[in-house]
Amino acid sequence: MAQKSIVIAQQGAMVANLRLEQVDMQNVSNRRFMFNPHTGTLLLGDEDRERNRRGLDSSHAEEFHDAGIGECFDDFVRGWIGFGGRQYRHGIIHFAPSICEATFDQGFDTLTAFAAQLRIDKKTKVRNFVKYGEQTMGDLLPGRF
Repeated sequence: MAQKSIVIAQQGAMVANLRLEQVDMQNVSNRRFMFNPHTGTLLLGDEDRERNRRGLDSSHAEEFHDAGIGECFDDFVRGWIGFGGRQYRHGIIHFAPSICEATFDQGFDTLTAFAAQLRIDKKTKVRNFVKYGEQTMGDLLPGRF
């Protein structure tokens, strides 16, 4: 298998294909994400620090539309991802809406894809994954790290 290219998460919205690229998530302070586990498409929303101080001015749907992704919106798992601060030095993945039993497979596939990313480790926190509350990647994916 060919080695994946490494993409640094730059400021502004970005789209990556996790089947071809690895995204260094450590550069993400706090962003919306949308991930399609069927195609590997990842959309990271805009991380405009000035706008974030006032609150985000857009939604997942608006960022999806603006990115021009030719896939079905409902195929994407959505939430927030971020690194930094004292409480989440190893990062957090927050699913919104929550992953439930009906969407377990898509949520699990998302965690598996994110676990393959650079610098996501077993101490990365995961929120709203089924009924587990806040867990770590190591608890949810034992043996992967």
